[in-house]
Formats: sequence, C-alpha cells, structure tokens
Amino acid sequence: MEKLSKMKNTSTQKRFLKKKGYTESDIPSILDKVRFLQRGRRKFPRASQMQYTESSLAQASSMEIAKYRSWKVFSKLGKIKHSIDLCGGIGGDAIAAGLRWKVTVIEKDQSTFDMLEHNLEVYNVQNNVTSILGDINDLIAQSKFQEVIEEADYIFFDPSRRYDDQRTVKIEEYIPPLSLIDKILPLNQNICVKIAPGVDIPHIPYECDIEVVSLRGEVKEIMLWFGNLREHSNSQNIVATKLPEKLTLVKNLNKYTESSIELVSNLKKYLYEPDPAAIKAHLINDLAIMFGMSTLHPQVAYLTSEKYIGSPWLKCYQVIESCPVDIPRIRNLLKKHEIHRIDCKARGLTLDLNQIQKELKSKGKNIGLVIFTWVNNEKTAIIAQYLWDFTSSKGSYVN
Repeated sequence: MEKLSKMKNTSTQKRFLKKKGYTESDIPSILDKVRFLQRGRRKFPRASQMQYTESSLAQASSMEIAKYRSWKVFSKLGKIKHSIDLCGGIGGDAIAAGLRWKVTVIEKDQSTFDMLEHNLEVYNVQNNVTSILGDINDLIAQSKFQEVIEEADYIFFDPSRRYDDQRTVKIEEYIPPLSLIDKILPLNQNICVKIAPGVDIPHIPYECDIEVVSLRGEVKEIMLWFGNLREHSNSQNIVATKLPEKLTLVKNLNKYTESSIELVSNLKKYLYEPDPAAIKAHLINDLAIMFGMSTLHPQVAYLTSEKYIGSPWLKCYQVIESCPVDIPRIRNLLKKHEIHRIDCKARGLTLDLNQIQKELKSKGKNIGLVIFTWVNNEKTAIIAQYLWDFTSSKGSYVN
C-alpha cells in the first residue's frame, strides 16, 4: 500500500498490481484504499500509521495548520503549562499542542476515542496528553471540570460540522453547538474556535478576531480568537493567513473606514488574482489600496494595474487582449496570438467551461488562459498569459 501510494498515476498502479498477480476485480478496492491513504497523507505525514475514517479525516485540520495554531497560541501567550481540547476527534490538534505542552483532550465517541489514543502514540505524545472519554455538554456542568477550564492557559474548541451525517456550514447546526462558547467565556477567555471555511463571516455572532486560513492556495478553515489570543485586546480584527509561508494581513475593524477604489473601464497591463484567504476575509479593496491597483467590478475578486507587482498574496497574469464573450471572436484572437493550449476560468459568470474549452481549439506555439468575468459592467473574455515570478517573501499589514 505504501509503495502504491507513491506512484504517480492510476495506470502505473494497475500495472504494478497486475504484475503482483491481482485480478481485475481485486484492483478497484485496493486502489480505493490507496486513495484513502493519499488523502490522509495530505494532512498527516504519518497517515500510514494512523487510524481514521473518511468523516473524521475530512473534519481534521492538517498537521501544518494544527502546528501553526499551536505556534500562534505560544507566540501570543508565551509559556504554556496546560491546555484543553474540548472535541478531540482523531487527535490532530492534541498532537500539535502536545508537542509543546501538556494537553487534556475530550472525545465523546468511543470508536473515535480509540483512534485518538492510537494516533497520540504514533506521534509519541501520549505522555503529554491526557485523554478523557466524555461529553463536553455534561462535563461543563460539573464544578470540578469548570475549575480545570479556569486553570488552563488555553481552550481549543472544534465542534463537529456535520448535521444528519452531512457536512454543514450553518453554525447553528454544529455539535456541540457554537453557543458552548458562552458557557466557557466566563471561565476562561483564551479560546480558539475552529469553524468551517464556508461560513458567511458577517453572520458570526461574536466580537472576536476572525482568521481565515489558506493552505497552498485553498481556504481550509476559519478560526475565532478570544481573550489574549486576539491581535489587540481593545479591538476586533479580521485576519487572512497564507500557509505554509505564515504570511498575514490584518485589518482593524474598529478603525476601518471604507475607502474609494478606482473602478476600471479598461483593463490594464496586468491582472491580479488575490489569495483565497484574502478574498474570503473581504480584503480585496485593502490589497487594491496597498498596491495602488484598480478593481474590475465591485463583486469580482480581480484587480488590475499597469505595474508588475511581485507579492505572494497575488497571482499575476499579463493581459494580452480582451473582447466581449463571443466564442468565434475569442477563437480568432487565440489564433492571432498563436495560443494553442489554454486554461479557462470564470468569476462572476456562470458558464460551461469544459464545453467552451473544446470550442476554443486553436493552433500555435504559446500557452495561455481565458478569464471570463465582468470588467466594469460588461461581460468580458480576457486573454492572458501566466506570470509566476513572485519575488516578495514578507507578509504585510493592512491598518
């Protein structure tokens, strides 16, 4: 299984299994197990030694994010003796914290609890982590457990984001409910809460710092930070974090005033696509102000500029030409610029990109992309080429 998971494609895996004597009927189930291991590996370096299910793996933070979280807590609080993980799951966060300090982790489901204890041993943190089989809703009502919460340096709360065995983005459907925060805050304010990346940020009903985290260009989760874990104790902030680089953009919501951004009528030389964490955190206008760029449309997360801007927060495309969304005309432009292989993207428009890509076959020696979006109030096809030279390695602050 280990060797199969490292092979590049399914065809190679199938040939390998056939040489080993497996029949056609055996191969699909074996490859399903390989895919499961590969999904685990994307989150945990030691996935092949761990125990987890499809559901528990889907809800677990990757080890990279869990380690970032424990690093941030340590950087905010300094020395930490003990923390509490209220909903342990398969143990990713308990492991990351247990590599730094003592942890008490709670899990109510017996089978998940067994996987948790096994996984603690895989990472050799079992002596630093005390695991309790129990329901936090019952424990929180007990005075002795309330004392444990009061004495902890930090509380981590990661409720289940599944409802009727389906994934949910509705915070009122979390188990335990998000309102558990209201019971913990009077006991201990140093809380971090993990919620789903699909949550609508304006609907979060707490005055706390809100952090959106992307990992390798994909938003993975949102974190709510309370107490001394906030950026500033006297203000509320929205934070976008880009991992693995540990880059952050921070906006103080208490001081924020809407600034006017130029809305372009014509595309400029370069088109920029912000990192998804900045998009989700509603920091598009802030990036535009920071770098002196213009927006294409109030509801579209693309920016444009005559200047090349090398920033890890921005994917840069060089604009070749643009036209209305008209397939024959786009095809002629691709032919004119000798672009034979294209990628297609759409933002703000609903289109069948697979069908469009088939229709836009052209001859030539160049590679490019066609972006379908709004420029001002016009449906537009932007023909561009990739630019990958991101030179800046430092994070930026949005004040």
